[in-house]
Amino acid sequence: MQIDISKYKIILFDLGGVVMDIDMNNTYSVFEELAGKANVEKFLLSDIVSKFEKGLLTPDEMYSQSCSILELDIPQQEFFDIWNLLLLSYHSERIDCIRKLAKNYKVMLLSNTNYVHIQKVEEKLYNEYGERLNSLFNKLFLSYELGMLKPDKEIFSRVIEQTGVEPSEILFIEDTAKNASAASELGINTLVIERNENFYKYLKFDCNK
Repeated sequence: MQIDISKYKIILFDLGGVVMDIDMNNTYSVFEELAGKANVEKFLLSDIVSKFEKGLLTPDEMYSQSCSILELDIPQQEFFDIWNLLLLSYHSERIDCIRKLAKNYKVMLLSNTNYVHIQKVEEKLYNEYGERLNSLFNKLFLSYELGMLKPDKEIFSRVIEQTGVEPSEILFIEDTAKNASAASELGINTLVIERNENFYKYLKFDCNK
């Protein structure tokens, strides 16, 4: 079943798992090899990642606190190279479709992310497609800049407030049901896809025109 998007003014995209393929196991399996499963579990139970993605930790602080919990002694660059392993690839069809959607709709990005990942995301996008996030999308809502995370309703309220449209005029494309549910409670329409699936298959929109 495809969604008729003609009634929407804004198509709001999640980043990881929707616009760009991700696989968190790529990062955490390497950390397990280096630090052991028990230490990685302690790391995942800590609030380091959420603080980093709220912009409450600098990269230096994130690195030092993570290495302390993981009991790792590796250079900062190596640590962040591993951290970025979860970021995989874009697909040209997705990028082309977003460009074509932008001719008829406002296309925006809402992502739980952090400074280090965004630098890598931007690098890959520019090297592969000659785009920056802020040239591909009309507006970016990035958790580490906003100081809040999905599924916090506050972040969706911020989107509604800053776009100035009715929630019903927004279609949010997400790969995490919990995040989509929080948006739905504020009246935002949602499309939940499987992680790394191609979103355009579910839209009544010809990405080839």
